[in-house]
Amino acid sequence: VPGLHGQLDFEFRPMLAADVEAFEALLDKAKAGRPQVELIAALVAKQMVSWSEPENPREQATILRLPHPVLLRLRYIVQGLRPSDLTEVDTMEEAEEKLDELQASLLAQMEAARGN
Repeated sequence: VPGLHGQLDFEFRPMLAADVEAFEALLDKAKAGRPQVELIAALVAKQMVSWSEPENPREQATILRLPHPVLLRLRYIVQGLRPSDLTEVDTMEEAEEKLDELQASLLAQMEAARGN
């Protein structure tokens, strides 16, 4: 479909809670419109490590060219306020890993309870 942004795979550095709060305070002080969008783009560019597009994701100008909903979604993901989408394969692998971790934890708890 023309104009539709395809899948975007990316790696990023998640923000620390104090950094999220500091950014939100800075954003509140900025003028609405372009100044706020530029701050958001700078934040996303700073947190990005790599992505599936040919352009450099660490440049604010690149991030500014993203559609507004994509920019906002990336903002909330790097801030840790929204989960990123996972592919089906990732979802199954992560589910299996989580299940293995939970089973190991449950077994350890049961063994510890028997020992007491």
